[in-house]
Amino acid sequence: MRTYSIDEISVQDICSKAHVGIGTFYHYYKTKDDIVHEVYSEMDAHFLKLAEEAKASDISAYEYILRHFICYARFLTQTTVDFARKVFSLQSKEFLNLERPVYTTLIHYLQEKQKRGQISQELDITKFCVYVNVCLRGVAYDWCLHDGEYDLVQKCIEYADLFLAGYREMLQPAK
Repeated sequence: MRTYSIDEISVQDICSKAHVGIGTFYHYYKTKDDIVHEVYSEMDAHFLKLAEEAKASDISAYEYILRHFICYARFLTQTTVDFARKVFSLQSKEFLNLERPVYTTLIHYLQEKQKRGQISQELDITKFCVYVNVCLRGVAYDWCLHDGEYDLVQKCIEYADLFLAGYREMLQPAK
């Protein structure tokens, strides 16, 4: 799958590469697009791992958000640009699902920091987390439009710094 776009690959190609029968494929998936949806689950696992690591090390809110940006970028760059395009082309409402770990892990981490007085009470955590993920999708989509010609991780760090500059005071311990 890393050589061709998903549209250029047949179910037979997938089955041959995976050394499984077509019947086995259809036992687990209805269409090729179901494989893409599986990617959402894999992405969610990355964010759950990030949350676990962050909780263990008790990093700052700023550092956690920066790592959130990096996690998103690293996950996407493990696939091809064509595969990432396919994910975006599905126009899935899963991007907006606040129950997915891409949202819940960030929300919970920041809420905990807010409860401890480590970030401003004035920050609407849920709305802020939606903004973070909209920014991430925008950078990732731009990366796809540019055929992956730039380092997505580095670009996400740059955008995180720009984005977070507007929230710097709110992400500091409450005074």
